[in-house]
Amino acid sequence: AISLKTVGYNLRSSGYKTGDVKKIKTVGRTSSNRVKEILVEHSKGVLWLRSNRFRMAMNPNILRSTNFTVKIKNGVAYFRGHGWGHGVGMCQWGAKGMAENGWNYKKILKHYYRGAEIINEGQ
Repeated sequence: AISLKTVGYNLRSSGYKTGDVKKIKTVGRTSSNRVKEILVEHSKGVLWLRSNRFRMAMNPNILRSTNFTVKIKNGVAYFRGHGWGHGVGMCQWGAKGMAENGWNYKKILKHYYRGAEIINEGQ
């Protein structure tokens, strides 16, 4: 949970010119259920942000993923999320677990990057 005052402070500290935050809305979802954009209504207008920029402004150690919902109650934004990061590419922890279970690098890369071809340069 983050107070709306803190949300506004974090946005201003990240260079966004916002007033007092009134509402936060998620807009659209990706195929992996991640939020596409955030609409922040504030006393000076409206701010549209890509979800990962919002996540970075809030602190990625607090808002760990772009797969979240938000509800506001009594001046506090309650975020409920799943996972880590932006949801694109290889998960370092997943790859580590696969390697620990005997998967080689080619099998791991093929799992995360379906359809990609692995070639050795210079051969």
